[in-house]
Amino acid sequence: MVTLCGRNIAHIRDLSLTRDKIEQEILQTADKIVVYTKAEKEMVKKNYSDIFAPSEIDKKIALIPLGVDFQEINTKIRHQYRKCLRDYYLNNLSSTINFFMLGRVDVLKGQKEAIMAFSKALKECPSLNISLSIFGEVGCGEKNIEYNKEICKIVDKQPKYIKSRIMFHGICPTIHALAIGDIFLGPSKFEMWYLSANEASACSIPTILSDNKIMREIYGKGNCFVNPYDIDSIKNAMVKMATNNKYRQKIGYYNCKHTKKYTWKNSARQLRKVFETTLAQNQIGIN
Repeated sequence: MVTLCGRNIAHIRDLSLTRDKIEQEILQTADKIVVYTKAEKEMVKKNYSDIFAPSEIDKKIALIPLGVDFQEINTKIRHQYRKCLRDYYLNNLSSTINFFMLGRVDVLKGQKEAIMAFSKALKECPSLNISLSIFGEVGCGEKNIEYNKEICKIVDKQPKYIKSRIMFHGICPTIHALAIGDIFLGPSKFEMWYLSANEASACSIPTILSDNKIMREIYGKGNCFVNPYDIDSIKNAMVKMATNNKYRQKIGYYNCKHTKKYTWKNSARQLRKVFETTLAQNQIGIN
């Protein structure tokens, strides 16, 4: 059995005895456990060090990065959509530098901190020619519903010149968000693999990401990283991106070059090898 682990096991060991038992059973019975990053692998080993020897988990874990659909998500297609969608989504703010967030409105995604940082940047420097677009539906569960209400209250309290620059677009095709946005804003508190950031990178879009092991491993040293819990850290990165064209272009170029190694073809090839190796080992065991 090959188990695609992702965030299900590797995040934080659940306090639920039932959930914990299920996860232990998966680790015991799976021939291979597929994870996306080295940091995720270490997380699994740490979470279950009291039950499984690190060497035992090492044998089970296969590291396979995810990919980007470069046929549908790339700089050329982005610019084609940009011509017809920029005015539609941004209206009178089409001339601004648009920061955008792409993903469900969720406690872990950091929309609240992003909005507070954006508002603070404009309060300190009202002449900044920036706007903020948030794409995605409200995440499931009561916590996320309350989180969305809290965000709306924060926006409503802002002066009109700030409130008018914060836009909620709901669900839309990914390429639409990538087309109208100038800088991807992703101060997420937890990701195993931030697909939206990869897609933005594939379009040469500069990104602002959380400073943690997983993000640094996936997106490389040449990116822009912030403390997702620190409003000033996010704000300062936004101001630098908005006011320093050379820096913005440098990050965008770096992202495009760096992300080219993340292809679905490569992921599929590696996953096929895991299945073939596991099947061969099991057949030898049966014989």
